[in-house]
Amino acid sequence: RVDVPNAQGKLESWAIEMNSPNNLVNAGWKRSTLKLGDKVTVKISPLRDGRPGGLYVGITLPDGKYLGAPEEKKDGYQ
Repeated sequence: RVDVPNAQGKLESWAIEMNSPNNLVNAGWKRSTLKLGDKVTVKISPLRDGRPGGLYVGITLPDGKYLGAPEEKKDGYQ
């Protein structure tokens, strides 16, 4: 889950579906990759029904490091 500000500036909790832990580790994730309160940019393929959430594509961490789909796919799920 990530908290995302909506158009009115209020936080909404978005559910993000991710891959298996083994695949995430192979993609560079560690237990310490994210800390509570980190400000990150998450790329997702949104849910078709418009609810707040989607399928994880990639993430830009606070230090600027990117994890996820190859760079050419960052701007849209393919």
